[in-house]
Amino acid sequence: MIVDPASPVSSPVTRPDPELIASLDAIRAEGLPPSELLRARNLAGRRGLDVISDLDAVRALRAAGEAFPETQPEPFLPTAPANDPEAPPQMPALGVIERLRDASLLRRRRQAVAAAAKFAAFVIAPTVAALVYFTEVATPLYATYSEFVIQRPDQPASPGAGMAMAGAGLANHQDAIAVQGFLKSRAVLAILDQAEKFTEHFSNPEIDLLRRIPAGADSEEIFRAFERHVEVSFDPAEGIVRMRVMATDPETSERFSRALLGYAESHLDRMTAKLRSDQVASAEAARARADAAVAETQVKLIEIQEQLSVLSGDLEMGMIREQISHHEAELQQELLDLEQLMANARPNPTRVTVARDRIAALDGRIGELRSRISERPDGAPSMTRAQGEVALLQAELASRQEVQTEAVIALERARTEANHQARYLALGVEPIRPGAPEFPAPLEDTLIAFLAFLGIYLFGSLTVTLVREQISG
Repeated sequence: MIVDPASPVSSPVTRPDPELIASLDAIRAEGLPPSELLRARNLAGRRGLDVISDLDAVRALRAAGEAFPETQPEPFLPTAPANDPEAPPQMPALGVIERLRDASLLRRRRQAVAAAAKFAAFVIAPTVAALVYFTEVATPLYATYSEFVIQRPDQPASPGAGMAMAGAGLANHQDAIAVQGFLKSRAVLAILDQAEKFTEHFSNPEIDLLRRIPAGADSEEIFRAFERHVEVSFDPAEGIVRMRVMATDPETSERFSRALLGYAESHLDRMTAKLRSDQVASAEAARARADAAVAETQVKLIEIQEQLSVLSGDLEMGMIREQISHHEAELQQELLDLEQLMANARPNPTRVTVARDRIAALDGRIGELRSRISERPDGAPSMTRAQGEVALLQAELASRQEVQTEAVIALERARTEANHQARYLALGVEPIRPGAPEFPAPLEDTLIAFLAFLGIYLFGSLTVTLVREQISG
């Protein structure tokens, strides 16, 4: 009877089998550890195999078609001393190498299947779902585009192809930025919702769930939907404001776009209304001050004229100079007449006396008139002084009347400008009704979704790998 020294005999063998002994010897040569032999004995018992030892259990399992163990260790070979030059090189058994290669190939196949399953679950399946959504579920949306710049009445522009504004649209970027902020605000949403029923339009049950505003949505959800469907951008290099408005039908898209442009222009008008009203008030105050100054100067001039009994200094001086010139001409004539009388051999004494008296009278009259220019007999200011004071007041009155005229012109100009629009929108691209939906674009959107899912999958896989390495390290 043959007995395996590694384990007690389970049942006697009365007829030795050479093949069985050879198989057991081969298994013993593999050098399986005691734990593997014990596991083989237990596994054979669960399979209902009749074995006589641990080695026979391994043989019976392999005969039943099971690969035991799954990864075979190198066989236990006796080793010679290291300093023995006659010791042959120790090589693993050929069967062990084949089993190791098969186990490695099986493990690689399992890893490849697992990786393919993960890729299909995290990339392919979401991409297919996105494709189904874009082709079968998504509601078509129509986009209306428009472009405009902010202009002033004194800065004409001719918006044409390519929005070549010749620099006029770059006058004030603050206005364009303010309009951009207004078009993206909750205030314009409230106006649009009240006038054009924005919320009602996007609450239609026929719109898909991702685009529809749910029933009973709060103001934040409505505003997020507004931001998704109304896009406003500003190009600071060219001073152009661009707007895109999306809706479920082309008519509504164009209507929303034109309504938003009207709200923006009204907002611009309100922004400058305070400035224009202040300009009118300032012009009216300047006109009132000019009128008061003219009236005050006129009162002073009248008072001086009454005090000096002079209507006009220039007029009075002209009249006096005219009288003096007249009397001097008469005096010269009388002197000539006197010389003629004195030229006679026997002049008439009476005529000579009359001529001399007349000459003296004219000389006195001229002196009297000259004295009126420099002094007054009643102690009143002289005509020269009166003329100077009246001339100063008249010059002051003329200057203030000029200021009054300028104030009147400025007031009329301010009132005219207040009745006109100080800022307006110069449209470079009119909002035209679209002919085809812009969303969805199944091919482009699906490709974008695939790239997004692929990037997330690669990033997640890399993160998991790094974490595992850190933990194992």
